[in-house]
Amino acid sequence: MDALWEEMTDFDSYYAEMSANGHMLSMAQSMKTAYEVFMWRSWGLCRFQRRTLLIPDHPVTLMPDPATPSWRGVGIGNAAAIIMPIDRRAAIIMASPGPDFVFPATTKVAKKLNHRLAWNARKELFHHPDDNPLDGIELPPVREREMEISQLPESFLLPDGPASTSEEAVAEGPAA
Repeated sequence: MDALWEEMTDFDSYYAEMSANGHMLSMAQSMKTAYEVFMWRSWGLCRFQRRTLLIPDHPVTLMPDPATPSWRGVGIGNAAAIIMPIDRRAAIIMASPGPDFVFPATTKVAKKLNHRLAWNARKELFHHPDDNPLDGIELPPVREREMEISQLPESFLLPDGPASTSEEAVAEGPAA
């Protein structure tokens, strides 16, 4: 048993590969789930007359729910809103279930949206040359990675269970 455990936790000695068919099936199930989440939400339109929006290279922006602890993260299932600019003067906002709506397009809303859109970008931001939607926004650094993990994979699979510090962190939640 010890030899098998040693082999399975030697992450540098092997890799797992999903077949093309398995990958396609996984994508199809994920799309079905995402579709259900999107259609469960109410959809709103925010259309600006004077202000303009940025278009980032990753335009779908998730707004965290203020009632959810920040250590939980945010995804399409638990986001308070999902926002996506559709052109320089309009954005779609998907919110909690309810009737579809028109969201008020104010200068404050445009600034908040542009700040979120800028910080959601990975490498590129686009805007019309006649616009200045970056006014007052400090740009984030270019992100080369989608995510970072604070510990090595080996620490997730300990033969004697999680370390006592891990148990305490899970029981108490992260520090604020």
